[in-house]
Amino acid sequence: MNIHPYANKIFEQVKQWRHYIHKNPELSLQEYETAKFVKSKLDEMEIPYIEISETAIVATIKKGNGNRAIGMRCELDALPMTEKNNFAHKSQNSGVMHACGHDGHTAMLLGACKALKEVGEFDGIIHLIFQPGEEGAGGAEIMIKEGLLEKCPMEEIYAVHNWPDIKIGQAGIISGPIMAATDTFEITLIGRSGHAAMPNKNIDPVVAGSHLITALQTIVSRNVDPVDKAVLSTTIVNSGSATNVISDKITISGTVRTFLADTSDLIEKRIGEMVTGFGIAFKVDSKYDYKRCYPATINDKIVTENADAVISNVLGNKNIIRDLSPCMGSEDFSYMLKKVSGNYLFLGNGDSKSLHNTEFDFNDELIPIGISYWLELAKQRLSNS
Repeated sequence: MNIHPYANKIFEQVKQWRHYIHKNPELSLQEYETAKFVKSKLDEMEIPYIEISETAIVATIKKGNGNRAIGMRCELDALPMTEKNNFAHKSQNSGVMHACGHDGHTAMLLGACKALKEVGEFDGIIHLIFQPGEEGAGGAEIMIKEGLLEKCPMEEIYAVHNWPDIKIGQAGIISGPIMAATDTFEITLIGRSGHAAMPNKNIDPVVAGSHLITALQTIVSRNVDPVDKAVLSTTIVNSGSATNVISDKITISGTVRTFLADTSDLIEKRIGEMVTGFGIAFKVDSKYDYKRCYPATINDKIVTENADAVISNVLGNKNIIRDLSPCMGSEDFSYMLKKVSGNYLFLGNGDSKSLHNTEFDFNDELIPIGISYWLELAKQRLSNS
């Protein structure tokens, strides 16, 4: 691996930052102490920054006379989970933990700030984006709406995410879709409640809902083109309060993951048709709400080729996985990629627990790799030659 000497030099310091952030996790759009920590380090480095919102920060480093600008982005927020690890940097905030590695991403970008200022070889402008609210709150979209790209215009934008399924020292990169769009649905069926021993006098929405849940699974298997990728999962079912009472209502909620807008349209249409049809068949009143959440994360072809050249130089060509399968998880970096050509890639986290696991921890060995990637990216994309 071609790890930059300065990345190794500051490794212990950045590792300490990472452990501090891990010990003090905060939920989406509540990252007040995390943002304060980031700003304190930027102040120590004497790197200018602006606050897009209460917890959204953009640091800017300019060198030379070039006016070309690129963006580098990380996430600040943690998840509403109770950590089960027992190491010294375990979460000190009850019911909140960094189970996705955003602590590591933030520490690496802070380390990149230090490295880019001290030893960065580039001619132009770099905007380093510390984004709140990735875990479901759409922080990227909020930053865009609050003027990120007007205040900090950029030609290209980049992000990385640790990935437990990839060995440390390897990376996964593909052009086109890499993370799925996510939609949610909530279905309500209303019947007539009564004694469970006399079902003939009632209208049972639970029976209707049970048949509907099974039928929903046929949408992907029998309506979506087999060469396309889609997931429909029913995840929440609520009804009833007593064993001897037939409830008057059932709510069924879940998630839909797709890569193509047409596929989302098809699934929404079929859910609506099924809800209406089952309502008629089981004599229940029926309604549904379908929400489009994060769009698909789609890497630009040319910018991905640029990122590939950079990460190949850092890790070696043999350590780059290019036949990566797109992930059905979602990512709000997708909002930024809809506005600016960019790339989102995976850096191997090695032998760790899976993301969003109560025993997950970011691999500190990834820190010098991430900082080296950011340094090399600046050098190659803002060449002063």
